[in-house]
Amino acid sequence: MCDGGFYGSSYGQENAKLIKVNPENYLIEKTLIFSDLNMSPTELSVNKTKDTLFYINNGIFRQSIYEESLNTSIFINQDNKIFYGLSVDTASSKIYVSDVVDYVSNGNLYVYSQSGQLLNSYKAGVNPGEFCFMY
Repeated sequence: MCDGGFYGSSYGQENAKLIKVNPENYLIEKTLIFSDLNMSPTELSVNKTKDTLFYINNGIFRQSIYEESLNTSIFINQDNKIFYGLSVDTASSKIYVSDVVDYVSNGNLYVYSQSGQLLNSYKAGVNPGEFCFMY
């Protein structure tokens, strides 16, 4: 996942990309380019079977690794939340998402099923962002 940079960066700005690299020979097998220069996807995560990717881009998107184009349908709506962290628990296949609310108040954690159904929510501290699963 390449976010493309941002306007005014000394490195420049280009469209964000999702790039598939072969782990055996490190060759690029596929590049999917986001159509809007202002899109800046983050928090790439993979499911248990390693065939579906999830990422944040003003909502949660789900992307099969076999697709030849980017999925343009939002999988989980952000509504009035500010999604910040995302991870898939590979043991349970549940999707964990954090909401930073306003970057100064306590945030929230949301747990979704692989079908996008909200299973649970929890209160968190300020700016929750990362998840760690202990097995």
